[in-house]
Amino acid sequence: MAEYSSEIFNKACDYLSRRDHSEVELRKKLRRKFSEASLAEINLVLDKLKELGFQSDARFTESFVRTKYYSKNGPVKIMYELKKKGIKKKIEFDEFNFDETALQFAKVRYAGQLQKYETYDREQKLKLKEKMYRGLAGRGFKYETIKKVIGKLFE
Repeated sequence: MAEYSSEIFNKACDYLSRRDHSEVELRKKLRRKFSEASLAEINLVLDKLKELGFQSDARFTESFVRTKYYSKNGPVKIMYELKKKGIKKKIEFDEFNFDETALQFAKVRYAGQLQKYETYDREQKLKLKEKMYRGLAGRGFKYETIKKVIGKLFE
């Protein structure tokens, strides 16, 4: 029998029952909750959770990427948020169409302004394109994708 606290194990299972967590994220939560516990004790719990299949960084990453993609976030933002959660490996986004996602987001987000676009003067048109660029960049889309989207919307 491993020498770890069943209280820590139960709390970790509670966290994981709500959603997947990365190992780093779960370690931080457990350290905050059980500040009196040793790091070795928490690591034993984490090892047991991995052994039982309750915690998996691969499963967490896949779930996290899909959730962020369907929330209309781009690859730059997804990678940044994964790094904050302790996932440092390179992710392949081959199965995702970020160009189409960015286009759909822009059409919905800027629908009102796009309808009025023809009535805008040159300066207003430029400001709208800049606003769209900043909005899409803030959602984590790459420059090439943003350029394609703005090109399609203003052909």
